[in-house]
Amino acid sequence: MHNKKMLFIVLHIIMRTEIDFAVITRVRELRKKHGISQGVLAEALGATRGFISQIEGKGYAKYSVSQIYLIAKFFECEVSDIYPPIDRLEP
Repeated sequence: MHNKKMLFIVLHIIMRTEIDFAVITRVRELRKKHGISQGVLAEALGATRGFISQIEGKGYAKYSVSQIYLIAKFFECEVSDIYPPIDRLEP
């Protein structure tokens, strides 16, 4: 039973990382498509440019669902336009 729980945790971490990578890539794509700087996006989120840079760079900083909602609102798109479809994720 302990091994199954550990496997679930490991898979959860892998999935989360894949989702995070897809979200970060999509946010960067939207930002560049609209010619928006990291500073402008940061201001819209009430964050710092350094925070956006960390997210887009190595993903060290962690974004929240609320921030993704604000990003979607800022770019006038749906939250579902930012998150990857579930069928694109590998287990």
